[in-house]
Amino acid sequence: MVIVAVPSHAVRDVVTRAAPMLSAEALVVSAVKGIEMDTGKTMDEVISESLPEPFAPRIVVISGPSFAREIAQHMPTVVTIACREEAYAIAVQSHLSCPWFRCYSETDVLGVEIGARSRT
Repeated sequence: MVIVAVPSHAVRDVVTRAAPMLSAEALVVSAVKGIEMDTGKTMDEVISESLPEPFAPRIVVISGPSFAREIAQHMPTVVTIACREEAYAIAVQSHLSCPWFRCYSETDVLGVEIGARSRT
């Protein structure tokens, strides 16, 4: 699992440069908020365009609200993990969840990216 957590304006460049170093089986998790300024594309779309085609089904997005400091202090936090292929969302959910960091899985990638949609 590779978590992309960079400013939205840097995603295309960072992911393109990292692509050759990624394991062919890697799940790519976007924790990036926002829309690409020049194209109006979501981060899911930018990452998909920046990686070879076989990665497309394994691009996962995560949305809060969440703050790293609060998570590090074990404060209760809930996020939604979304992927078009539900099994990958569930895999990330199971890897990241712990007693104070609860993850819910979802298949509505756009809803989670844009509207922070959650089943909760």
